[in-house]
Amino acid sequence: MGIEFRSGGYIRRVRMGGRTIKDGEAAAIWDVKGRHRQVIGPSRQWMWFSTIRFLTRHKAESHQYILVHHRNGKTEHMQGPAELYEDPALYDTVKVMDGIHLRSDKDCIIVYRAKSAAATGQAAPGVKMSETSIPVGEIALAEEALKRVVRGPTLFMPAVGEVVHEFKWSGVTSESEDAVLKAKKSVFKVLHVDSNRSWSVRFPITTSDAMKVTAHLVFGYDIESIDKVAQAEDPIAKMYAGLVADAQKLGATVASEQLRAGQQAAVTAKLETLANFGYLGAAAAGSGMRLTGVRVLGLKFSAELQEQADREQKLAAGPRAELGEKTQRRGGRPPGVGE
Repeated sequence: MGIEFRSGGYIRRVRMGGRTIKDGEAAAIWDVKGRHRQVIGPSRQWMWFSTIRFLTRHKAESHQYILVHHRNGKTEHMQGPAELYEDPALYDTVKVMDGIHLRSDKDCIIVYRAKSAAATGQAAPGVKMSETSIPVGEIALAEEALKRVVRGPTLFMPAVGEVVHEFKWSGVTSESEDAVLKAKKSVFKVLHVDSNRSWSVRFPITTSDAMKVTAHLVFGYDIESIDKVAQAEDPIAKMYAGLVADAQKLGATVASEQLRAGQQAAVTAKLETLANFGYLGAAAAGSGMRLTGVRVLGLKFSAELQEQADREQKLAAGPRAELGEKTQRRGGRPPGVGE
C-alpha cells in the first residue's frame, strides 16, 4: 500500500490478489471481461486477471474551475472549490483553470458566447442576465456568437461555450538605433482602460541632409472604444507604421546643422507638437485610441553626425581658448582695452 498517494502513473496487471485504495485515493479497475468500475478509497479490492490504474486527483480552489472534456463529447466547467479524479474511461482531458481577476472598474474583458449556449438562459457565475449582448459577425467560433464586455471588480469564471478575447499586441525593441517591432507579440486578456496610458518608443529620423538621429518619445493616450481596439487586432503595429510615416515628414523639415549648432530646442519643440504626428493620430483613432500628448526624453546622434558635431565644437573652442590666453597675459584685459 505504501505511504505516498498513488496517481495516474501507477498501472498494474493483477492475476490474483488485492489492492488497498487508501482514503484520498481513487482507482479504475477493468476485470477479465473488460468491464470498468471506479473505486474511491478507503477500500480493499480483490481482483482476478484484472487491470488497476490509480487516478490523478485534480483540485480547484475558489478562484479556479476544472475544465472537463468527457469522452461522449460533453464539456463541463466545475467551479471551485471542487475535486475530480481523472478517469480515462470517462474523460478525455481534465485541467484546472484559473478564473480571470478584474481588480478594478478600469479592467475589462471581451467575452464571446455561442447563441446556442446563450439560449439556455444560464449566465456565467458573477454575470447578470441583464447584461447586453451585442451581435457580431463571424469570430473564432463555429456559429454566430454574442459579445459582451465584462468590467471589474469581479472574478470571472467562463461558462461552457464562452470564449474570452485574446489581445495580441506587438512590442517595439530599441536594441539598435533603428527600432523594429518584436517578432513575439504580447498576449493578454485583461484590457486596462484607465486614462493617462503611455507608450514609450525610440525611432530613427533621417534629416533633410541624410543624417540620422534617434528620438526617444513618450506618447500619452486614452482608450475610447473597446470594440475598435479588439477589431484592430494589433494597434501597436498600426501606430508604429503611422509613426514611421510621420518621422519621414518631420525629418524633411530638420537639417543636421540645427542639431550641431545647438538648436535642439527648436527640433524638440517640433517633436513635442502633437499636430505633427498626423499619421500616428489617425492610426490610433482607427484603433479606438486618442493621443493626449507627447514628450521628448532624448535625442541620440548617429556616429557620423556625432563626429561632425564634435569636430565643429573643437573648431569653435580654438579661438575662444586663444582669446582667453591673450586676456590672461594682459592682466585680465581683453585685447584693445587700455592699450
